[in-house]
Amino acid sequence: MRHRTIKSNAQRALIAAMLLFGPAAGPAKASTDAKPTMPAAYTGNLTFDILRNDTPVGSHSVTFAPDGDTISVRTKSKIEIDFLFFTAYRFTYASESRWSGDRLVSLSARTDDDGTVTTVKATRDGTALRITGSGGDYAVTPPIYPTNHWHKGVIGSTKVLNTITGGIDAVRMVKKGRTRLDLPDGALNAWHYAYTGDLRTEVWYDSLGRWVAMRFEARDGSTIRYVCRNCGQAPSLSTKQ
Repeated sequence: MRHRTIKSNAQRALIAAMLLFGPAAGPAKASTDAKPTMPAAYTGNLTFDILRNDTPVGSHSVTFAPDGDTISVRTKSKIEIDFLFFTAYRFTYASESRWSGDRLVSLSARTDDDGTVTTVKATRDGTALRITGSGGDYAVTPPIYPTNHWHKGVIGSTKVLNTITGGIDAVRMVKKGRTRLDLPDGALNAWHYAYTGDLRTEVWYDSLGRWVAMRFEARDGSTIRYVCRNCGQAPSLSTKQ
């Protein structure tokens, strides 16, 4: 994406696509446990820098909080593209989901794409998950994970709930091997996976099952990366945002 063309419709679509990927996760084995504890892999919150061709353009955070018999997970993203001395583009994303064990109980998400606002809601209705968004109002049979990436249960999934469109995306994840990542607060080894199908992106999970990085190619050929600021502090994470 070139700064001089950032106001074009194609480039706006590019930035919207960033949060589609980060902005995920997919179906995994359902659990009947309902413990108000931190998800096993995490002992604190996650904070990512969003980079375009190694230039910072925003941030992404995931916050975990016990909420009665469930866990509340809040995800926020903010992207700003500057051109000369003003902000030429803004993108914000926020979602909150509740989990009972490994089961998604509810989700609400809001995206503001430079003034264009979309919302997605999902609510457990008996054995089904009812979803409302631009993709329509429909029910899907769990297990299914939203596109927020933090849950390693996505591995092996064939579908994910797109939290921007409200639709169901068909995917396949290919295991690429183990690689070393040099993060701002230290280095670690992580398993590398590539999404194919309706989503095209790459994600990394460390040996504890934590989401630690993401990468994909934007429509203009630039590389978008999510780099965790506080994941090198294994086995625990800082709770500071």
